[in-house]
Amino acid sequence: MDLLDKSPPSKIAGPADTQERQIADALIQDIMEWRLPPGTWIREREIAERFQVSHAPVREAFRRVERAGFVELTPYRGARVIEIDAHAANELIECWKALYGVVCRLAAENFKGDDGPLMRHLEKYEAIIAATPDPAQHVPVGFELGRLIRDSAGGSLAPQLLSKVGRLVRWQHKLLREEDIAYGSPGASQQSAELHRRLVEAIVSNRPDDADKTARDVIALTQKVLILAIEARLAEITGTRPLPLRKRRRRAAATA
Repeated sequence: MDLLDKSPPSKIAGPADTQERQIADALIQDIMEWRLPPGTWIREREIAERFQVSHAPVREAFRRVERAGFVELTPYRGARVIEIDAHAANELIECWKALYGVVCRLAAENFKGDDGPLMRHLEKYEAIIAATPDPAQHVPVGFELGRLIRDSAGGSLAPQLLSKVGRLVRWQHKLLREEDIAYGSPGASQQSAELHRRLVEAIVSNRPDDADKTARDVIALTQKVLILAIEARLAEITGTRPLPLRKRRRRAAATA
């Protein structure tokens, strides 16, 4: 794949570490927006030409993207965007679920003062769900609410790990379409709004056990819908037939 077709060349100035970071951020953004799909090879020469830099900052940028979990490096070949499959996605979401529970527990234990920002963003999330069934509109607002919750937990290791895992999950969320919500879990968007209200109320009222459990319920709701979406998209890519709607709903119910 010619990456020069994906983005016009743009010179990056500044110290080497700044170049590495900017190139890595640009590549991660390309991957998360599916301009570089799973399985795509990213060539060192093409990236150096795209950003008009030497090969050294590109190699370090590749290492940064690898540490973020988005690519695998192969000597003399470059970086390859990791593949997505339902099993790996499920493992990732299980990690996300556990970490989110811990972070929300910490947030509930540590929460003090003004609950205004959390409540306002919760209301924004509820409003967007009421306005449209499109998950592409819901997800960014939901993740922003999650970031506010994460920040209220304090500067511990768990929020940092959650941020890294959450970015990978956010990439996979790009697979979700409106029909996936309907197939995977009818009424899932409204359930999500209700769970998030319970979660925020548990945090601001300092109820860590309730916050932990509800946080895991929030992720579990996403989990069954996302896994079904990944299976359906993979079926489209490979040309196999996806599960019929009836069986997909039955599987979703079994994972509830």
